[in-house]
Amino acid sequence: MQRYDTTEPRVSEYTFREWLIDFYEQQLDYYMSNIGKRTEFNTLITPTLIEMTLKRLKQLVDKYGITSRRLL
Repeated sequence: MQRYDTTEPRVSEYTFREWLIDFYEQQLDYYMSNIGKRTEFNTLITPTLIEMTLKRLKQLVDKYGITSRRLL
């Protein structure tokens, strides 16, 4: 039986942080291309939604110190 080292996560925090920032960047790209339409969850894509997504992306970038291609 194979045992895993439980002292370290299988996915590093840095990898998760990059994934999270990439997720917000992808959402932002999608929202900007579909203003006025609805998401698969029936959420109306508005400028306010875009602003809040951008704000959260900036918070994550500032917190984790990872460069975002959307904030350059």
